[in-house]
Amino acid sequence: MRAAWKELEHKYAEYYRMQAEIASLAIWEDCISLESLSLVGGADQAFILENEHEKIISAVVVLAYPSLEVVERAFAVLPVNFPYIPGLLAFREAPAIAEAFKRLRRKPEVLFVDGCGVNHPRFAGLATHVGVSLDVATIGVAKKLLCGRGEIPEKVGEATEIRFKGRVVGFFLKSKRGCRPIIVAPGHKISLSTALELTKRCIRKHKLPEPTRIAHNYANEIKKRFKNGSNSSNSDNRNSNDSRDGRDSREGRNSTAATQREEVRRQTYNGSDDRENDVEEAVHSRAFANERSF
Repeated sequence: MRAAWKELEHKYAEYYRMQAEIASLAIWEDCISLESLSLVGGADQAFILENEHEKIISAVVVLAYPSLEVVERAFAVLPVNFPYIPGLLAFREAPAIAEAFKRLRRKPEVLFVDGCGVNHPRFAGLATHVGVSLDVATIGVAKKLLCGRGEIPEKVGEATEIRFKGRVVGFFLKSKRGCRPIIVAPGHKISLSTALELTKRCIRKHKLPEPTRIAHNYANEIKKRFKNGSNSSNSDNRNSNDSRDGRDSREGRNSTAATQREEVRRQTYNGSDDRENDVEEAVHSRAFANERSF
């Protein structure tokens, strides 16, 4: 077993190096303000087989904050070009998220990602990977613990720290009665405390925060379209009741960091953290604006 692991490490050494670089670029501090926040987003994936080839569907939704009304959604479908390797799943999923994100007219100031953030063996989970690559604040929301330890909270709304290698890397959050806690961690450009606070504010009556819950439903909706033979390039253009434009909250980076980030992006997109599908209610029937797809 140990020999097999050593062989794996040698084979994917370049990807581990890239994750170390991504971790070094990740910012664990707030680059956004909850008081001025107007748009939040969510990203989730689904997988399909088409002509015996696996493809990934990435769904991204944008919600007005704090109302959490959906104002825009987009998706991308790409071939899966990276094997399933725990700890390296961002290389399977990040390219599709990036493609869907680019299709948005309104960019969210914070993107919730279904997966790990800094709570990762190399502090570079999917949310961190996406945040650094796209230069957007991200929060990772996962259902399973990838690394670290912590006490399991008992009461709804209670959160407990998850520690890994002497650092607090996230929280267990008891979000709904009768459900296991979710795992919340910063990805990029947001602090531990703010990531937890914003996640709590985005939870309504379900286990998952609304951005990832709605993105999850949307990804499954697109998957059903494929199974029913719908053209992947079809898009819905429906009006939304929310007309607020998102503000660009991105802060400038120095040229060295920008160059490093571009290198990470370039190498990555030549191409998930482990997920279990919860049963959630169907996609809301409210109007969506500017749904666009590949």
